[in-house]
Amino acid sequence: MKKTLTLLVAVMVTLCVTSCCKSYPTLPASKAKTLAQKEMARTHANKGYVSMSIGYYECNNADTRYALRQLAACEMITYSCQRVPKYIRRYWGTDTVTTYFVTTALTEKGEKLLADTLHKSLVNKLLKRSEFEPWPTADEKDLKRDKEIDMSKFPESSVEYAEFPEDKVAAATEEISFDDNYGIDEGFYAPDVSNDRSPYDIAKQKEKYDEVLVKAFMAKVVKARNIEVSVSPTFTAEAELVLEFINVTPFGRIFHHVYNGQRAVKEDVDYVYYQDKKWTVKN
Repeated sequence: MKKTLTLLVAVMVTLCVTSCCKSYPTLPASKAKTLAQKEMARTHANKGYVSMSIGYYECNNADTRYALRQLAACEMITYSCQRVPKYIRRYWGTDTVTTYFVTTALTEKGEKLLADTLHKSLVNKLLKRSEFEPWPTADEKDLKRDKEIDMSKFPESSVEYAEFPEDKVAAATEEISFDDNYGIDEGFYAPDVSNDRSPYDIAKQKEKYDEVLVKAFMAKVVKARNIEVSVSPTFTAEAELVLEFINVTPFGRIFHHVYNGQRAVKEDVDYVYYQDKKWTVKN
């Protein structure tokens, strides 16, 4: 009887332990990889771009001009450079430095790598934030933040911000003053006020260029590894991602220094477990 009771208790304990263990969610490597890949696509982190100037402009950075010549060698752009003297007023007199004005244009091959129509609308955001606006999550869609409100339907929309007409005129004509001597310690550019303009003034007046966005590379998750799961106070996990660069363009090679098949590790990728959504990527 004692042996039977002992065996029964052992079985019950085993079942309880097994049941408790089963209640802890695990995060398989394949699941972590799939979730990360989807999140990268949602936030546009799986695509790399390069913003560059196309046209006629001053470019005194030797590294940038070197990269532009490399792009020309890859037949992505056409390139030419003009050296222009610039006069700098010093304490002891006038000094002359050499400036560089470049002319660039996308070739037919380069134009094929322009960002698609969807992302062209986000160029300004990219230049300011260095990232694209991510696709909305399911939680964000619930809030309908893209709903447009017709403010003209409400009486308050007809009220002007300026209470008095003179305030409106003053705000429109307000000018910002600045110190003309700013930077004099280092010497400052002295524009030629005579009828015969300097070569630099002439070149600067011709300056005209646009900012374009071109495709550089894509990245895919090839493996999730070193996964750590925590059960307290909430179910969370942390993993490393092994990324591989694919579809690398000359712009990606020259500006980002990445190549097809090259790999990199993204550490400290956080996951969190929700009762309704199960595992999701936190960051």
